[in-house]
This record gives sequence, C-alpha cells and structure tokens, in this order.
Amino acid sequence: MRLAPLDIYNKEFSRAFSGYHRGEVDSFLEEVARDYEALTRENVELRQQVEEMGKRLADYARLEESIRKAMVLAQSSADEARANARRESELIIQEARQEAARIQEQAHALVRQEEERGAKLREQRERFVLEFTALLRSHLAALENGTREDGESP
Repeated sequence: MRLAPLDIYNKEFSRAFSGYHRGEVDSFLEEVARDYEALTRENVELRQQVEEMGKRLADYARLEESIRKAMVLAQSSADEARANARRESELIIQEARQEAARIQEQAHALVRQEEERGAKLREQRERFVLEFTALLRSHLAALENGTREDGESP
C-alpha cells in the first residue's frame, strides 16, 4: 500500500525510555509530510501533463496522418490531372490532324474540280473557235460566192 501524506502526519510512535526527542521527531515528520505532499501534488500534475501531452501527441499524429493522406491525394490528383491533360492534348492534336487532312483533301478536291472546269472551258473555247472559224469561213465563202454571182449578172 502506498504511503499518503496524511499517514505521515498521523503516525504515532510508541514511547521508549531514552528514545528520540519527541519534538524533533514531530517536527521532522511534519517537514517530511509537507515535502511528501508537495511531491505527491507535483507527481499528479506531472502525470496530468504527461497524459495531456500524450493526447496532444496523438492529435499531432492524427494531424500528420491527415496531412500525409492529403498530400498523397493531392499528388494522385495532380498525376491524374496531368494524365487527363496529356490525353486531352493528344486527342486535340489527333482531331487537329484529322481536320487538317480533311481540309487538305477538300483543297485537293477543289483543285481537281477547278482543273477539270478549266479543261472543260479550254475545250469549249477550242470548240467555239473551231465552230466560229468554220462559220466565218462559210460566211466568207458565201460572200465570195455571192460576189461572184453578182459580178456575172448585170
């Protein structure tokens, strides 16, 4: 059983002949009891402080774990965001290439179309020139024939 300060205050010694001086013993016991009481209070306070520090340490450990998890989550989110951005940029590039290929194909088709149109126009021009030349020749021939016929008759 643990000794309490009150046990020291209330301790009674039996009397013996030529024993210790009672006043000195009582005075010393009182001093020991006061010191013991102070040490007991200090011990209680220190235990409370240790308990409080233990709680704070546990709180800090939980906080540290929360921060660690948040950092892991932030890193994971950043990695995922980078991966998404990379995928999105690759998709944009792919779509841009497809659009460029489509525009290029349209341009080639338009060039072919215009070349065909130009060829048809050249053909029409040549045909027109040939037909017009033939018409002019026939009119010239008719004029010449008409002039000859007019010259013979009067």
